[in-house]
Amino acid sequence: MNKKIIISISALLVIILIILLLIFGKLLKKESTLETDQSSNQKPFQVEFLNNEEKANLNISPEIEIQVLQRGPNNEPLVYKVINNETDVVTDLSNINSFRPERNQ
Repeated sequence: MNKKIIISISALLVIILIILLLIFGKLLKKESTLETDQSSNQKPFQVEFLNNEEKANLNISPEIEIQVLQRGPNNEPLVYKVINNETDVVTDLSNINSFRPERNQ
């Protein structure tokens, strides 16, 4: 009787282990698929600056160097950055630390 209980418990543990491994394997596969999809959706970032016409439309002096970080659907600049020296130029959007100004309540 004691041998039958040990064999039954061992078989049950093996079945539970197999089920857990299958579930864990599916979760890992799903996670790696999501990472692949996100990386394939990103376009390479190109350094681009406002031209004088765009600066005039935004009432910005033509002498100021402005980098475009994001454009809208009609190619209008949505996000841009003033460039004071060469180290201010953004070459990788993942390195940008954004900030939100504090609101006065």
